[in-house]
Amino acid sequence: MKKNNKKGFTIVELVIVIAVIAILAAVLIPTFTGVTEKAQKSAALQNAENAWKGFQGEYADKMDDPAEFNGAIQSGDYYIVVTDGQLEKEGDDIKVVEGTYPGISGKTSYSFNNCKIYLTKDLKISAALQNAKNAWTNYIKTNTGKANESFCIKSEVDGTVYYFHVESGKFNEKAVESHYTATHATGTMYKVNAEGKLEPIA
Repeated sequence: MKKNNKKGFTIVELVIVIAVIAILAAVLIPTFTGVTEKAQKSAALQNAENAWKGFQGEYADKMDDPAEFNGAIQSGDYYIVVTDGQLEKEGDDIKVVEGTYPGISGKTSYSFNNCKIYLTKDLKISAALQNAKNAWTNYIKTNTGKANESFCIKSEVDGTVYYFHVESGKFNEKAVESHYTATHATGTMYKVNAEGKLEPIA
């Protein structure tokens, strides 16, 4: 009969192996965590920079005074502060804030390139106004005899809704919070559709 000479690990050997693994983990995990966080922060910054450049290009005709634009750009779990139309810096580097940014409330939000841009200046209202006015101008050109009508126009930009009133053929450029804020002769209401035309709302 053959004897089985195979031996398992002793308790001492197992303890040593576990201790070595624990030491390696204690050294390496913080390093990997730091590398991951740095990569996430760098990606967030890159996304925010691209979003801000794209946003400025999109609204270039409405950004008449960059110094009026203050707020922040949210990219994932990070915020990049915007001051006077510029990305705020700490020394030579752009400032990146992790967590929450205290100055968000009361600012207009814009979704742009997977980021959320929060600004004190409302450019969406300008875009909504232009869309509504263009649609109304086209409407009275193509509907003879309706130039003196009164109605309300709903114009939506980036998920934010604005209302504009036409009173006896005169377009009021001031946006109102709801259809019922101002009164007009009829209860007719239109929306600006995807083609940029007025479409009746039932």
